[in-house]
Amino acid sequence: METWRNGAQNFTSFNGNQFPVRFTEYAGDEEYASFECRRNMAYAFWYMLSKFYGMDGWTRGSYLGTDHSSADSSLLQMQYLNTIKEEPDIIHHVSRGKGDEVINGLRELHDEYESMKDHRYFTNIGNCGTTWMDWGLEIWHGTTLLDYVSPEDYYKTPEARANLNDIFTENPEIKFSMFS
Repeated sequence: METWRNGAQNFTSFNGNQFPVRFTEYAGDEEYASFECRRNMAYAFWYMLSKFYGMDGWTRGSYLGTDHSSADSSLLQMQYLNTIKEEPDIIHHVSRGKGDEVINGLRELHDEYESMKDHRYFTNIGNCGTTWMDWGLEIWHGTTLLDYVSPEDYYKTPEARANLNDIFTENPEIKFSMFS
């Protein structure tokens, strides 16, 4: 997502091979994502969830990709945004390092719209096990009270997968899990 801007992809070369890299315009302080980049991630996240809930006829088992073209807020349909917020489902998110940028983008988008008394991107974000009112996108961040989760602690080892399975078994309201 960060490698695309205004319809063009950014690359760097190493040993004769090209690799996509973040646009410098997307880099903020200390190489974290800029506001523009975090905003694109947040819109793409809402787009992905809207598709999960059936927007444009998407069904489970079919391909769903999100990229720079998903960051267009005009693609989002209010009926799906409202469905996401009304469902008692929880999104389970763990991150490593810069994976928090999508979470920060969701917080910023929420705050911006809430300041205008517009609840379309209402988001509750807290540690695993947090409870809120029964409305709004709910994201449990992390597998414990810690934010950072390594791949080995999330999915790469049998123990991590067993821990994740326990979390899902104990919390059936978790509908989706993502690692970034």
